[in-house]
Amino acid sequence: SPIRTIDRSFHTETFNAFNYTSSRYTEHPSEGDVDARWDALGVDSGHFLVPVSEGDKYGFDKNRHVIMPEEVVGQESYIVSLDVMHHLHCLDTLRIALWYNREWYLENTGGHASHAVHVAHTNHCLDAIRERIMCLSDVTFLPSIWIDREGWILPDFEREHKCHNFDAVREWAYANQMPEAGRNYTFIAGPDAELTTLPGFYDEYPERKNKDHMPMVGGEEHHQHQ
Repeated sequence: SPIRTIDRSFHTETFNAFNYTSSRYTEHPSEGDVDARWDALGVDSGHFLVPVSEGDKYGFDKNRHVIMPEEVVGQESYIVSLDVMHHLHCLDTLRIALWYNREWYLENTGGHASHAVHVAHTNHCLDAIRERIMCLSDVTFLPSIWIDREGWILPDFEREHKCHNFDAVREWAYANQMPEAGRNYTFIAGPDAELTTLPGFYDEYPERKNKDHMPMVGGEEHHQHQ
């Protein structure tokens, strides 16, 4: 299994305290290299491949999940991404959408997505992070600290947590990216493919309602680029 080569050891990490200054990942985009830092976390590390022969181990479905053909990548393989990178991508999406960041990005980077797609993407990311936080249900105790002698207190967020080796995950994700041939491949769903209907999808793309397949490049539908 390819995932077993990732170092999943734990280490102790002390989280940051509440403060009134920006971190390396929260500074305003006009002030430095915040976007490069998020990119370096692996938010766009891309897809990797899992051989079809190993798909049953992960509950993959040959009809429901996209498969890269043998003639392109050497053996039939599922197109897969890591959820940790998806969640970081979503957190970065929310950062960009914050009211004090959004205008700068619109003026300096533009955007290709419609308002409806932008809202759907942002809502998805908010829900995905909510689901993950609730799934983890971290029960670390947060005692309170004194801020001044007038009775102002705040939670002490500088607590120790047991964390997996994220650097190892990121290095693995980059080292195992889909080959270039796969990234430029145009996907057409076969006759046995089970299409997934997304709630509200045809409201935004009514012209696709009667199509039997959806062309895709590099595992992403064209309309999803923002």
